[in-house]
Amino acid sequence: MLRKEFGQFNNFVFDIDGTLWYWDELIEGAKEAIEALRAEGREVFFVTNNSMLSPEGFVKKLKSLGIETDKFHVTCSNEMIVTYLKENGVKRIFCLALEEAKKYFKESGFEFSESAPECVVIIYNEESEEKLRKAAELMREGVPAITNATGKKWVLKGKVLPGTGVFVEKVEKLSGKKVEIVGKPSDFSVAYVKNKYNLNPSETIFFGDSLNSDRLFAKKLGWRFAFVLTGEYTMEDLAALPENDRP
Repeated sequence: MLRKEFGQFNNFVFDIDGTLWYWDELIEGAKEAIEALRAEGREVFFVTNNSMLSPEGFVKKLKSLGIETDKFHVTCSNEMIVTYLKENGVKRIFCLALEEAKKYFKESGFEFSESAPECVVIIYNEESEEKLRKAAELMREGVPAITNATGKKWVLKGKVLPGTGVFVEKVEKLSGKKVEIVGKPSDFSVAYVKNKYNLNPSETIFFGDSLNSDRLFAKKLGWRFAFVLTGEYTMEDLAALPENDRP
């Protein structure tokens, strides 16, 4: 049975990394919580800045860990990036990404180019320093650049790993140019999710572990925000926020 404070909500939206899973295993109680919500007739959605997989890849990974869902109920940053690029008429990209993400971009109709790209895409990657310098060179020449997120770390089973923001910061310093954020909590991500789901703000609550991207994303959408302590941020971080900004 739902706790009293959650009774008013019909839509439960979850971040994934640090909120539901530590990549290769679910956080304790995550599966049971989602099953309980669905048993109460509540709708469950997932919105993540993770850029390692395609939308279908996230569905498969969630299912492999025991959480049933479909592509409509999962929104990932790569999906938002594809939409952003198409809306801006981009066909050729210089892409720093993992192989599955690159495959998704290619299947979405984009051509990879080092000589004449229309946009630089920087997401989580294992590319060489040479590739980072090439991205910076293209940006200095006037090619716009986008990213899914600027977080500099993410937590995997208590181990802190470098986030996309590490690569973004390096390229910005090398180029002297700024990279535009397309994922949470950008205005583009807010408009994208609002258009896709059209959820009543008074009936929607978002669960996330980030006091930056997740909290601000929920605030822009007018959703309630529930902060979880299973990820990057701590109660000390929460206490450091101005009182009227705390969830």
